[in-house]
Amino acid sequence: MAENPLITVIIPTLNEEKYISNCLHSVFSQTYPTNLTEIYVIDGGSYDKTIEIVKRFQEHHNNLFLFNNKKKIQAVAFNLGVEKAKGEIIIRLDAHCFYDPNYIYYCVLNHSESDYGNVGGCWIVLPGSDTLMGKTIASINVSTFGLGGATYRVSNHKKLVKSVPFGAFPKKIILIVGRMNENLHRGEDNEYNARILKAGYKILFDPRIIAKYFSRSTL
Repeated sequence: MAENPLITVIIPTLNEEKYISNCLHSVFSQTYPTNLTEIYVIDGGSYDKTIEIVKRFQEHHNNLFLFNNKKKIQAVAFNLGVEKAKGEIIIRLDAHCFYDPNYIYYCVLNHSESDYGNVGGCWIVLPGSDTLMGKTIASINVSTFGLGGATYRVSNHKKLVKSVPFGAFPKKIILIVGRMNENLHRGEDNEYNARILKAGYKILFDPRIIAKYFSRSTL
């Protein structure tokens, strides 16, 4: 891997007008060099203002690209992005999040230090609305009672794990493991991480890699 590798960021979207601006602002505020980062928004047919907002960002950022995902499925968006990616590391981000300025830097740093199959970090959950229901759903999302004890929800220690959210994958590993399973509309990342482990590669959790996620506002 190059000392400062080219990074491809893949962001699947579908009707994300409420969140996409914060997401892209955080991506373009990374400490990792902008000229070594390409950003792919893979849209599943948004009928709100998502595409309009992305196009406004494109007016100021020539490394932001917008593609259509006719099948709408997130695994398909990832596969489409990988096919087009020029980066040595592929980082799959979620439009419902905004990211710590060192998010990409620490992903790259960890991959430079060892041959990991995937690297990710903390998932801090925020309410999708200021209502009682919005706050309750956010609380459930960080509760071991509600969703179990996944490391990325509860740990502050760097360690090897079975899965991380919004992973950073070396492209060479993706070429070995293969495409994400497009038959899975949910949980495609867990299945993909299981295949990475089966192929003999390790998955690293680093708490310095921080994403803040807006949970759903209603049941």
